[in-house]
Amino acid sequence: MGTKTVGSITYSAEQIINYVRGADVQNSSGNNRTVITGDILHSEPAVVRYTDADGNIEKIRVLYASNDGMLHAVNDDNGKEAWAFIPNDQLSRLGLMLGDRDTSSMDGTPEGLDF
Repeated sequence: MGTKTVGSITYSAEQIINYVRGADVQNSSGNNRTVITGDILHSEPAVVRYTDADGNIEKIRVLYASNDGMLHAVNDDNGKEAWAFIPNDQLSRLGLMLGDRDTSSMDGTPEGLDF
């Protein structure tokens, strides 16, 4: 992923990764962005229940896809993101998030399974 030029500014791979993680690389304030997920247009949440061998629910995750190119998993108990998955074919598009235009990438509804 080298660099990405958006307008007249070129961002390094490290800056793009930091932006994806929540850093405000476009502003010198050093503050993190308050919203670090992309637009959610057509994706509906899917609930995944993880159970132990006896069938008792150990944890629940709510999955959704967004236009930042990621599949997000959120803890049901506190609403915090547990993880996000970026498919290989979306990696080269991450720098587009730094632009002023919306991109369409992960816009479908995930299918949930209970484990």
